[in-house]
Amino acid sequence: MLCIDGKESIWWVVGLKGGSITFDSELHTFRHHAERKIKEIRNEAPDINAKLEPVAVKVCISPCSENEAKEFHAEQQEFLAQRRNGRSDLSRATQ
Repeated sequence: MLCIDGKESIWWVVGLKGGSITFDSELHTFRHHAERKIKEIRNEAPDINAKLEPVAVKVCISPCSENEAKEFHAEQQEFLAQRRNGRSDLSRATQ
């Protein structure tokens, strides 16, 4: 479970070997859970050539201010409206 207390905790993610980004946004408690997720990804999309591996990451979660939450909510609503109209800009919604 994630604690929203501003303290670091360590989690496992599915990362790209040699890359600095995660392939999947799920956080896993144990390494074998991330390994299981990699197998699921490979079964669902066997044509993916990426070298996926479990990576331990430090995560720090702090609550947003009320203004930050409102701004983020407005951005999400705009993204959803654009998507409904067939114009999606995923780069903004996934930051």
